Amino acid sequence: MRANPKQIIAIFEQKNRYVVPMFQRHYVWNKEDQWEPLWADISEKMKEKQLGRKVSPHFLGAVILDSTRPSSTKEVTRFLVIDGQQRLTTFQLLLAAMRDVAAFHQLPNIARLTERCLINPDSELMERPHEEIFKIWPTQTNRDVFCQLIEARSFDSVQKNFPLIYGKTKSGRRQKNPQVKDKLVQGYEYFYSQVRSEEH
Repeated sequence: MRANPKQIIAIFEQKNRYVVPMFQRHYVWNKEDQWEPLWADISEKMKEKQLGRKVSPHFLGAVILDSTRPSSTKEVTRFLVIDGQQRLTTFQLLLAAMRDVAAFHQLPNIARLTERCLINPDSELMERPHEEIFKIWPTQTNRDVFCQLIEARSFDSVQKNFPLIYGKTKSGRRQKNPQVKDKLVQGYEYFYSQVRSEEH
């Protein structure tokens, strides 16, 4: 096993997939502890770069991957994510938000470049395209929501797929607060709002 520093783009720009084993926990990162500090660092580095200053890279942390033997010549190269699935998944949410903001502003080149870090190309050549198109293949607990977020391709579609749901009180009235959305949806919505806020 080799430990080499790698840019996140180098992980996602290749035609690879990163499979989270079933024994890994589900996605648990949240706004206060992880998303806000990550975005604050990204935002600060972006401002420094705009001022023409030298910017040190953001340290993602350790990501441990284990290569696997392909089941056929058509299978997309697969790695098991031994450690780092929370970080990798979070960056996928951020990239999906960036892609969707770019699409909203009719910036197809940026949207397309970002999409390449989310979706593997040439699905017609894959063994199991419904799985292998995704760069990250989460555990069963997170899989359906994650795939819907990546395939939605717009904030409006995400809102349609994951609307606010209000329960009922014992008396039959609508509860004051909506049910809490899935953590993955919350993460996507957070990063989307932050990317949009950088427009001003």
